[in-house]
Amino acid sequence: MSTLSRFHRLILLLLLFLCAPHATFGQQKCQTQTPSDYQRDGYVVREISIRSDDAIFNSVQHRVSGLLGILPLQTMNRFTVADLNTSKELIVSELSIIVPTEPPYTALPRPIFLDCDTTSNPHTVKITFDVSYITPSAASPIYEQPEKSRATAKQPGALKRLLSVVKPQPTVGFTSGKNLLGAGVEVDLKNSVLESLSVEGAGASSSGVGSASMEGSRDFASAWLRNLRWRGGYEYSNLPAEDGLDIKKGTGYVQFFANTRAFGDQPEENAFGKQASKEIIFRYGVSLEGGNRQTNLDQNSALITDVVSGDYESLKTYVGASWRLRRHKFKTSYGLQLGGTNGDATDADVRTDFIKHIFDSAYKTRFYPWSNRPMSVEAQFTAGKINRRGVLPVAERFFGGNVEQNFIGGADWAIRSVPFIRSFPQQRLSRTGLPSAVGGESFVSFNTTYVATFWAKPAIDREVQREIPTAFRILRDEAKAESLRIALTTLFVSETPSYVEQIAKADLKSLKTDLSNLQSALQTLLAQGVAPETEDLIAECDDAIVNALDIIKEAQKKIVFDAQGQFVSNGLDATLELQELVKGFPPAKPTSPPNPAALTVVIKALDEVHKQTDAPIVVSRTDLNNRRTTLQNSSDALELRYDNFQTSGLPAARALAIKFLDDTESQILTVGRELNAFSIGPVVMFDAARIRSQGGREGFRYGVGSGLQFEFFGLELRGGYSFNPDRRPGEPKGSFTFSFGVGDFLQ
Repeated sequence: MSTLSRFHRLILLLLLFLCAPHATFGQQKCQTQTPSDYQRDGYVVREISIRSDDAIFNSVQHRVSGLLGILPLQTMNRFTVADLNTSKELIVSELSIIVPTEPPYTALPRPIFLDCDTTSNPHTVKITFDVSYITPSAASPIYEQPEKSRATAKQPGALKRLLSVVKPQPTVGFTSGKNLLGAGVEVDLKNSVLESLSVEGAGASSSGVGSASMEGSRDFASAWLRNLRWRGGYEYSNLPAEDGLDIKKGTGYVQFFANTRAFGDQPEENAFGKQASKEIIFRYGVSLEGGNRQTNLDQNSALITDVVSGDYESLKTYVGASWRLRRHKFKTSYGLQLGGTNGDATDADVRTDFIKHIFDSAYKTRFYPWSNRPMSVEAQFTAGKINRRGVLPVAERFFGGNVEQNFIGGADWAIRSVPFIRSFPQQRLSRTGLPSAVGGESFVSFNTTYVATFWAKPAIDREVQREIPTAFRILRDEAKAESLRIALTTLFVSETPSYVEQIAKADLKSLKTDLSNLQSALQTLLAQGVAPETEDLIAECDDAIVNALDIIKEAQKKIVFDAQGQFVSNGLDATLELQELVKGFPPAKPTSPPNPAALTVVIKALDEVHKQTDAPIVVSRTDLNNRRTTLQNSSDALELRYDNFQTSGLPAARALAIKFLDDTESQILTVGRELNAFSIGPVVMFDAARIRSQGGREGFRYGVGSGLQFEFFGLELRGGYSFNPDRRPGEPKGSFTFSFGVGDFLQ
C-alpha cells in the first residue's frame, strides 16, 4: 500500500489524467454555441443521458438512473445555464469515487449538445454528460533527475513476477568517436536497507562505459528532512578526447544524498491558475571515492606537476538549493572536491593533492504568448577552479564539450562539473594556449536556450479544463460533497502528530492481555460447574470479549513501529477501531438504538456474571471485580485519547485533505495549461566557454546553433547543430547536439 507521504513526495510530481475527451457516436453534435446561446434561443431539453468510456465509470454506473431523475435539467423543460451548472455539480458529487488506498477519482462531466432541431417550435436539443475521471500521482522537483521507478506489486505469471523485480534497460548513446550500444538491468532487492541493484554497460570499438551499484532510501515526515538516499558501487569509463587522447576512469564509491521538504507560501490565484508563489528546497550530498585515473599520454608530454596515470582517492560534497517564484525557477549549487593521488605532495603532512571548486547556477522560465504554445528561456552559468597542493591527475582536469557531466555520478541533483559548449564534441574543448597543458585548471561557461512552439495539440480538452475549478470547488466547499471529504480526511489521519501521540501510542497490548486473561478466568469458572443461566451469561461475556479482541487485532495491524520505535504511517487509520471500542457507533436508522461500545458490552456482561450466586462466582467475586476495574480504567484512558484526537488531530487531518485538494487542483490546472499531446517548435542555442591552465588560455570559444524540439505528452526531444563561429586550427566546424528529457513544468 502506498503511504500518504508518496502523495506529497517531491523527487517528479507526475499527474495521471484519465480525462481525454470521448467521441459520441451515432449522434450529430450541434454547431458550436455557448450554453447561454441555447438559453437565449429558448431551447427545450428533448433527452438527457450520462455516459463515459472510462473504466472507472463502471463502478458507479448503477447510480446513473437514479441521478437522472433528480437533475435540475429535465426533459421537456426549457434549458437554462443555472440548471446546467447545478446538474454538473450533482454529477461531480454523486459519481466521484473514494478508494481507501488511493487518492480520490474526481468526476468531470462535460456537457455535449446533440441533434439540435431548429425546425421545431420551440427548438429542441439532446444533452449528454460525458464523464471523465482525474486522479493525482507523484512527481519530482525541478532540476532533479527523474527517480528510477521500482515495481513492487505482486503480479500473476512467472514472467510478470520476474519483471516486477528485474527490469531490463537498453542503452543507446554516442561519443565524438564511435557510437555506444549497450544494456542494463535493475533488480528490486526488496530490502529495507538496499532496495535495488543496477548494472549497466555500453561500448564500441574504442569506447566503453559501465557501472554497478546498490542503493536504498528513506522518506521522513519531519519538519526539515524529507528524504535520505544512500548508494554504493563502481563505475568505469573509457572515452576519447582531443588528438587521440583516451581518458580512463575507474571509481568505487559510497554516497549519501539528502533533501529537505519544500518551504514556501501557500498557492495563490493568478492569471495562470493556482501556483505556489514561492517554493525552495535545500539539498546536500557527499561521496567517498577511490580508484584510478589513466590516460594514454606520455609523461614527457604532460606538465611536470601532472600525473598521466595513477591511483585516485577523493571526498566530494555539495550544497544546493532550488526555488520557484511563480513561473520562474532558479537553482544554485556549490561543489567541493578534496583529491589525492599516489604522487608526492609538496608538504609531506598534507595528503590532499588538489582541491576542486565548482559553482553552478541556472534559471528557467516558461511563458504563454499563445494558448498552449509556450515559449521557454533557459540560462546556466558554471565555473570551476582547481587549486594544486601537489600533483594533479590529467584525467581530473577540465575538458569541455556537448555532453554534461554531473559533479557526483548517480546523484539526483545535477551539477555541471565541466564547461558545456555544444559546438564541440564531448571532451574536445581542451586547449589552454600552453603546448604541454592538456585540459584546464579553471573554466567558465555560459549557456542559453530559447524554445518556441509554433504548433501544439493540448493533451487535455479545453472544455474539460474549464470544468476543473468547478469540480474542485464542489469537493472543497459544497455540503453535497461532505461524505467525499470525510473519506478523503481518513487518508490523512495517520499523518497528523496528534494521531501518533494519542492513537498510535494507545496501550492496546495491555488491553488485549487483560481481555485474554479475563476470558481464561471465565472458562475456569465454567469448568468448576455453574447453573445453566450462569453458563449463558458467561457465554455472552465471552462473545463480547472475542468481539473486542477482533477489533484490537484490526487496530494493531494499522499501527506499526520501526526498529527504532518510530511510528510508520501506512495510510491506514485505527481511529475507527478505537471509536468502536470506547464510543460505539450511531444507529443505522434514527429510530434504532445506538451501537454500544465494545468494551462497554464486555463490562456490562461481566457485571451480570458478577451478580450470580453460584459458588465459583461467589469465591471469585473479588478477582472479577478487580478485572472489571482494570477494564474500566483502560476504557477511560482510551476514551480520553480518542477525545483528544478528535479535538486536535481530526481538524489537522481535514486541513491536510483540503490542502491536498488545493495542490491537486493547482497541478491539474498547470498541466492542463502546459502539457501538450504533441508540439513542435524551433530551438535557438548560444554557448560561450573558456578554459585556462597556469596563465595560458585560448580565450572564449563559442557555439551558435538552432534545431527543433518535439514534445509528446511531456517528453521532450531536442536536436540541432551548433556552429563554431571563431574556428581555430584543429578545431571542429561544429557539432550535432541531441537531448531527451521530461518537461519540468510540473510543480
